[in-house]
Amino acid sequence: MRPLIESLPGYYQNSTPVVELERAIGTQMEALWEDREDLLRQLWVDTATWGLAWWESWCGLPVDATLSHEARRARVKAKLRGRGTTTVELIRSSASSYVDAQVSVREEAERYHFTVVFSRIRSQPPELTDLTHTINEVKPAHLEFDYLFLYDFTAAITLRQEVRMSGLIYHYKLGAWALGVHPFGQMEEEVLVTDAQGQIQPALLEGVAEFTAGDIARARVNGTKLIEDFEVKEAGGQSVAVEYFVQMEDVPHITSLELLDASGTVLTRAEVDIVLRGPTRLSHIIPIQEGGNANG
Repeated sequence: MRPLIESLPGYYQNSTPVVELERAIGTQMEALWEDREDLLRQLWVDTATWGLAWWESWCGLPVDATLSHEARRARVKAKLRGRGTTTVELIRSSASSYVDAQVSVREEAERYHFTVVFSRIRSQPPELTDLTHTINEVKPAHLEFDYLFLYDFTAAITLRQEVRMSGLIYHYKLGAWALGVHPFGQMEEEVLVTDAQGQIQPALLEGVAEFTAGDIARARVNGTKLIEDFEVKEAGGQSVAVEYFVQMEDVPHITSLELLDASGTVLTRAEVDIVLRGPTRLSHIIPIQEGGNANG
């Protein structure tokens, strides 16, 4: 904000009492202006801080100052979205308020059941107690539901080809052998083809994918929990997909994931940090691709 003294005629700027008075008034005006801006921020859920207590009370939610601002905003937005007729989009948008992920809803009408699916998860899902409460408030009473979390892990297998030519070179000079200057016969090697795309043909890439899929026998979670029942384990063209479920009751916190062959040899390993909030489907994608020169 422009100093107030600059708005007065120039001769006042040489008066100490006037300068001090305008400085004091200016300080108070700046504080009032910031208070005004802060008050306006409370009128929007996404920027509210101390005003979240008003929003929670208005929505009929218990005021819990121990939660982060982000969590409290998510509760309020889910409650606001929950007003009106229950639809799949209403449930999806309510869930999106709580978890930073792509959310979809799978309906199973014959079972009177639906599943809230979280994929492309970008941050650790929070506790879902509030979301569960919100969904219970807006869904028809005869429907049951659960959550499904999908995590993707990608590790590529890269193939490259290098063609070399070698031959025996004889050293001589003007018809006389240059003995002692070079070895009489010396093998020399030349690289003919390297670091070029299009050399590895699809048949080889697909064959490696088939072999890799067949070699994977089980998954291991946190170095101890073995999983042999795969939802998906297949080669599709030039990639391998492996998917399986982990139950929160078995492993509440995942720190490492491994794929093993039948003898127990580790084929792939991923260090992760996943706190499970429900049944979780893990997906490993292994592309089989052509790569460039191994030296860069």
